[in-house]
Amino acid sequence: TGRSTPHSAMADAVSLDARRVLGRTRVLKERLKSRVAGLSLLAESNKEKAEALADLKLRSVNLVEERQRIENAERATTEKDVLSSKQLAAFDRPPMVGGLLKSCTHDNAKDFIGAVADVRAALMQLFSRTAENEKLALTEAVALEEIHRERIKDASSALKLLHDSADRMQLRVEKRATEEKNDTTEVERLKLLLDARRAELELYEAKRATLQKEVEMRGSQLGHDLPPVPAGAAGSDASAAQQQPQQDTPDLHEQIIATIQRALDEINKSCK
Repeated sequence: TGRSTPHSAMADAVSLDARRVLGRTRVLKERLKSRVAGLSLLAESNKEKAEALADLKLRSVNLVEERQRIENAERATTEKDVLSSKQLAAFDRPPMVGGLLKSCTHDNAKDFIGAVADVRAALMQLFSRTAENEKLALTEAVALEEIHRERIKDASSALKLLHDSADRMQLRVEKRATEEKNDTTEVERLKLLLDARRAELELYEAKRATLQKEVEMRGSQLGHDLPPVPAGAAGSDASAAQQQPQQDTPDLHEQIIATIQRALDEINKSCK
């Protein structure tokens, strides 16, 4: 019984395979959990990126509208400047009798025209400053718009990279699912092997019962026909008889079945 037999070697191999399958299943489950957590974080990050991209697009639209408003204001200012220059040119003409200057003397008309010229100069200075401020604001708005466009491009590139990473992660998850399916197939194979061992055990049980009956029948016949056997010889024959059935008994198969059953129980517990 201490010698290594093919059945014991097979039992050791099956037990080793079962332990390997169990260890690999545990490692793959831990990896799958970490991958799922990583996908959740990636989805949240993608959502934040999408919200930031929408905000940048809205700001870009607002900047375009602000630029149009500034251009319209600059155009209106230019038109006002032209109109003011035309009106002041009318005051530069020499005074004539009639119209608005009919009741004014020539000196009063000159003073009035000088005052209007001063007002015109002040207005022109104010308009020029306003135009410069509007041009500066427009330049800053254009620069800010370019910056936002660059940020939108960077966000789009990052979003594309995130989508590619998500696709690769999905492929890994599908591969992991296929590996788990293969592990399930391995468990089914071990179950079939266990059923085969049990059937073989039943066959050995029947064979042992038949041999036991034959031994009992032969022992009864030899007991009537042969003289009594010496104690030493009887002991040696008994020990030989005890050793011989041990080689044919299904104890080894019971050990193999127990080992496979334990491996299956551990795999089922880990799968739960």
